[in-house]
Amino acid sequence: MARMFALITFFVSLCMSYFSSIAYAGFQNLPSLVIMAEPSLTETITEIGRRYSKDHRVSVTCSFDNSTNQIDEINLGEAVNVFLTSDSTYVQQLKTQGVIDAYTVVNLASNKLVLAIPKNHALRLQLKAKKSFEEVLQSLIDTHTSFVMTDSNKTDQGHKIRQSIEHYALWDTLSPLAITSLNSRQTVQLMLKENRPGFVYLTDVVNYHDLEILKPIQDNAYDPIIYQAVVVAGDQMEIGRQFIATISDPKYQQIFAYYGFGPHP
Repeated sequence: MARMFALITFFVSLCMSYFSSIAYAGFQNLPSLVIMAEPSLTETITEIGRRYSKDHRVSVTCSFDNSTNQIDEINLGEAVNVFLTSDSTYVQQLKTQGVIDAYTVVNLASNKLVLAIPKNHALRLQLKAKKSFEEVLQSLIDTHTSFVMTDSNKTDQGHKIRQSIEHYALWDTLSPLAITSLNSRQTVQLMLKENRPGFVYLTDVVNYHDLEILKPIQDNAYDPIIYQAVVVAGDQMEIGRQFIATISDPKYQQIFAYYGFGPHP
């Protein structure tokens, strides 16, 4: 958990140091943009924030946490301009509460779930030799191999991982072997620290070279993973609208692709 927090803090600090250098160059009193996003978007939104700040002379603050925690902060009145999440139920909830601009809900990118393993795991070659995802799951059961996944009761990713296992009617048998984490970033850290397989986003494997995909998970086994951006209601909504309109541009969409995200529907 400490490593996850340190990593996220590092990226936010990197953002802020970059923005400070812009102000030092003579762009004091910049308009302020505050973004909340999921940990799986850390590298991507940090890079987008850098470029957006430079291109539009805006000071950008990035915050990365579970959508559940961020929703609580928004409802408590935290100053936020843009909220990014892959959980459409939260977007609908905020719409119903009148907390967001319902006309600026934009699909930005997509992701996929994969079953991955550290490259130095003893069972890597044995598991990779299996012909199907279902066979890999059965092998985890047969060898009593524990794995890491996000909490299926508290995260959208965990819910979709459970969907994918239930698709093969193996949840009741496999779930006792699960080690649960708080979010996607912590899942990766636990996999690497404890040398265990785990369910992660495709983008995690792209960005962590010590991991390798065992098997992709069929798209029809879980609900699509679509990241949406919304403008949070408040006095500075226009700056949020401008940001969302701009990052939908191909120039910024290339950043999502670079970090392994797919196109939005």
